[in-house]
Amino acid sequence: MKALKDPNDEFQELLDLGFDHFYYGRYEAAEQAYEQARILQPDDGRPLVLEGRSRLMQCRLDEAQAKFYEALRVDPNCVEAYEGFASLFNIYGGNHAGSIECLLYALQIRPDRHRTWSLLVRELEQLEMTEILNEAADLATRYSGGETESAFLLRCSIHRAMDNREQLRDEAERFLGRYPESKSAQLWSLMTQPESPRCEEEVDHGPEIEDDEEEEFTEFLQEYVAGFDIGEGDRQAIAALWQSFIAGTIPPPTLCS
Repeated sequence: MKALKDPNDEFQELLDLGFDHFYYGRYEAAEQAYEQARILQPDDGRPLVLEGRSRLMQCRLDEAQAKFYEALRVDPNCVEAYEGFASLFNIYGGNHAGSIECLLYALQIRPDRHRTWSLLVRELEQLEMTEILNEAADLATRYSGGETESAFLLRCSIHRAMDNREQLRDEAERFLGRYPESKSAQLWSLMTQPESPRCEEEVDHGPEIEDDEEEEFTEFLQEYVAGFDIGEGDRQAIAALWQSFIAGTIPPPTLCS
């Protein structure tokens, strides 16, 4: 008789399958896998969060938000849902105080979660909030041990935020050596490679970028960078949130963008 598959194993396989589809932009196939996972474990909010992330990548913002809310109704302590709201507020709303509030509340629930620390360190780096970034990186280091993919990701994020270039390069090489099939490891390895020497011979790099396309991309980058230029009020709000986190007294976020 053929052995029955462990439902937990099947659940994780469906999440992994959904991620593979998601990574390559096959969002409909990804969401189908997540929906099957929900049937197996209806009390787990993660498939709903992953569906929300898929909608987020398609700029279906209201639908993404609805999925994150639904995940919290299923599991009020679903840290992945708070990470989803943080992405929604950060990338699409420019509400950095709201984003960091969600991340800090998630860390209050799960202080050892590598992914949440990585997201927090990255956003503080982009906001150039150096003092809090230094404190956060120092605290995150306490939880950065281990050989899991998420631990490697956190260590890479910390080294990058603190401009530890040699350590970052070494960590990225170790990451790739440990997880050669990991897309994240491959990306970090590529990002930390020294620049190749220029070839003296002329190389054909394909068609030239049209002036209007280059101008449009430049405007996009300027708008994106400008989104991290926050005012003094926001900086004070983030500083207060950080102090509340240190004291362990952050209430549940209002989750309104």
